Amino acid sequence: MPTSHYIANNHLSASNKMPRQINRNLIFNQIRTKQPISRADLSRSSGLQRSTVSLIVEELLAERWIVEGPTGQIPRGRRPTFLQINSQRGVLALDIHPAQTTLAVTDLGGKILAQEVVVLPQNPKKMVGAIVDAIRKMIAAHHDRSFDGIGINLPGRFDPELEKFVFAPNIDWPIGRIKSRVEQATGLSVVVDNVANACALSEIWFGYSDGMHDLVAVNVSEGIGTGIIANGRLLRGVGGVAGEFGHVQLDPNGLPCGCGSRGCWETVASNRAGMRYYTEVAQRPSPAFDALLQMA
Repeated sequence: MPTSHYIANNHLSASNKMPRQINRNLIFNQIRTKQPISRADLSRSSGLQRSTVSLIVEELLAERWIVEGPTGQIPRGRRPTFLQINSQRGVLALDIHPAQTTLAVTDLGGKILAQEVVVLPQNPKKMVGAIVDAIRKMIAAHHDRSFDGIGINLPGRFDPELEKFVFAPNIDWPIGRIKSRVEQATGLSVVVDNVANACALSEIWFGYSDGMHDLVAVNVSEGIGTGIIANGRLLRGVGGVAGEFGHVQLDPNGLPCGCGSRGCWETVASNRAGMRYYTEVAQRPSPAFDALLQMA
């Protein structure tokens, strides 16, 4: 599968001296974001020679990452054939949170085709098994589609090599081995990352960042996490804990936090904090807040 390669400048360009894989990624991403698009337009938008574009396009066609679509209408000459992402290939996306876990099917462009909430059991030891069962059922329900991998977002900092949480004060489920468990059960490649990092990458993937070299994506849920793009690359930091600003202490005498400290940012500006403020202002309990506490 074409690997993700982020080039910050919106006006992408490349030369024949660049590694072939970078040019391949460039062409794939141009097709993904501008489909349907002709080979000639690909050459103009990428800055690559037509011969280079043709070779890469033929590779992507042969591997079924892209397909040929309708032909265009021009006043004279050969009518161009448009290219687009193969809609029959896709990935599974799993978003895990203490309050709600969601499973979705997306195409290669990131468009959500189907999604459902995964009801997890009360027994923590059965949670990974329930997730695996839900993934298997989703794959079976979309048997006409070819899946190329599974992406999993977790509310904490995860070490993919050691398959363990580095820092996850808001979740105590035994899901450290979820990557290998899901890979073994499905035979698909699995990528696990922090939810805030995924948010930052999505800003790049879908072009919302307007080509900026640097950005910070703030994810607010049961806690607060940030994903940082610096110089066009995701910043992970030592041990993968870059971006854990939710546990910066704002008030030494504040409320206790799940990390063991007091008055952290997420104690005053998370979903839970919002529910708490609602309860205080309305002077009545919030069912949603009670549910969050029970799932914490």
